[in-house]
Amino acid sequence: MSHDEAVAIIKKHSGRDITSGLAITGSKGEWPLTGIYWAFKDYDAIIGLFSREGKVTELTYWTKKDFGESKSHRAQTEQNIKALKIDTGTREVSIEKTKRESDAN
Repeated sequence: MSHDEAVAIIKKHSGRDITSGLAITGSKGEWPLTGIYWAFKDYDAIIGLFSREGKVTELTYWTKKDFGESKSHRAQTEQNIKALKIDTGTREVSIEKTKRESDAN
């Protein structure tokens, strides 16, 4: 999926870009960054949307509580996902995790 398509879907479902409020810089010192971390107002979800050459390459997920903790806690609770499903009726989130190579063995 393209980054622009993903952002349009995220915004449609109450997603708000929170990247610029975080103390992170780009590999070449760029700051503030935008379009990477998204909070869903109506859902208990924060996602990381990582792209290369306009295509989404990786998604990560946290609950709002976990993301609100320290950087080390966020690192421990970060989940790599390949799909995020939101139920607009119940406001629930479900995720499909990415299988790690170590899980396949």
